[in-house]
Amino acid sequence: FLATSKQSSYSYNRLLAVDGAMIRSDIFGSNTLVIGGVLAGTMNPGVRTDNLAYRIYADFPNDFINHFIGYRVVEGHFDPQMGFADRTGFRKYSYTFEIRPRPEGIGVQYLEFKPIELDYYTNMDGSTQSMDYEGRLLGFRTNSGESFEWNIQRFADSPTDSITFFGNSIVPSTYWWTRWELQVQTNQNRSVSFFALYSWGGFYNGNRQRYMFQPLARLGGNFSLGVDYTRNMVQLPTGGFITDEAGASLNYGFSPLLNSSLFGQWNNEDNQMNLNLRIHWIPRIGSDVYLVLNQAYTTAGRIIPTNTTIIAKIAYLFVL
Repeated sequence: FLATSKQSSYSYNRLLAVDGAMIRSDIFGSNTLVIGGVLAGTMNPGVRTDNLAYRIYADFPNDFINHFIGYRVVEGHFDPQMGFADRTGFRKYSYTFEIRPRPEGIGVQYLEFKPIELDYYTNMDGSTQSMDYEGRLLGFRTNSGESFEWNIQRFADSPTDSITFFGNSIVPSTYWWTRWELQVQTNQNRSVSFFALYSWGGFYNGNRQRYMFQPLARLGGNFSLGVDYTRNMVQLPTGGFITDEAGASLNYGFSPLLNSSLFGQWNNEDNQMNLNLRIHWIPRIGSDVYLVLNQAYTTAGRIIPTNTTIIAKIAYLFVL
């Protein structure tokens, strides 16, 4: 059960919600089945209808068969002002079916086939808002920890406003497109590992190729260095463009109670680079001290520092 209330001299916002689930671990032997749901409603001045959100689902999350079906509704006047709603006025239909056989003698932990993983959003009148579909034609994980995926994806989007990419506009309409994807990942417990992705196919009313590469190096027990690079090559009827995004993270642990991280990221659309330095100290178990420095730079022409932010947070556990 959840209740929140926000009150002022001129307005108010209240929320009541309840959820629950039934879990059984003896289905067809020792398989797990979860059936659950949630119901929530908000109250604002002058709003008496169209202010509910609810969800029901059934989940069968097991090793050989993973099966999920769900239905979610968020009405147009649902307004949790002390929480967060990513969108309102929709119905969402979700369905996943995946199987993982474990054949012996071929060097793999499991094979993976996923005929369907679907999230389909509609407006309250049944018209399409968006859709994300993925089917896995073949996936596997080896005994040594490497993995591979070959996926087909289907998307839909109905933007209500124009979308602009590097001066190229997508006008409001309903767009459907199909993409293919290959993924490879090595065992991240190795001293050097990597993740790579290549996808190609449609993108709204054009085409897109996407490349992603993420190497990771673990140099000793205290130090790790990760790099990621993503490139999108897009061709639309109004023109083509290329996006580049690069990042790197450096982590060093001085001790189990003191560690640090440095993260940097740059992209060619904003021509901006951001650096984030974080130091985390645990003076005693249950207590934390954080010091964070954020520095932004513009990279249009030359590198110039712009915004600097320093944040400190202390959480100390007192034992009485």
